[in-house]
Parts: sequence; structure tokens; C-alpha cells
Amino acid sequence: MKHTPLTEKQAKAQVRLCLFQSVYGLYWLVMGIVDKSWVYLIIGFVFLAFELGLLFYTLWVVITVGFLIAFGLAWALS
Repeated sequence: MKHTPLTEKQAKAQVRLCLFQSVYGLYWLVMGIVDKSWVYLIIGFVFLAFELGLLFYTLWVVITVGFLIAFGLAWALS
């Protein structure tokens, strides 16, 4: 499978989606605490962990591509 980097528009959309879906994880986490329901607590924690992991991975990929482009241009122009 060929790896293609994210464009700026795709990265922004992915970050917004992760933040929006993290609200669901927080909601389930709070519902689990308030209702003292282990099911909601576990689902909220797992969902939030996955969403935050996806958010950090998306940011990592975007930042890495930016550094590679910057170092590549610096090397090409030196």
C-alpha cells in the first residue's frame, strides 16, 4: 500500500472530527461517573483513548511532513 501524505484541508478535517468525537467519549465518561455505571465508564474511557490517539497520530503525521519538506528545501537550496 502506497503512503500518501495528508493535505492541509484533510488534516484540518481529521482534527475537527477527532475533537468532535472526543466529546462523545467525555460524555460517556461523565455519564459513567454520574450514574455509577461501569459500562459507560469503560466505553467512554476506551473511546476517548482511541480518539485522542488518532488525534495525536494525525498531528504527528502533519508535523513530520512539514519538517521533511522544510529540511528537504533547506538541503536543496544550500
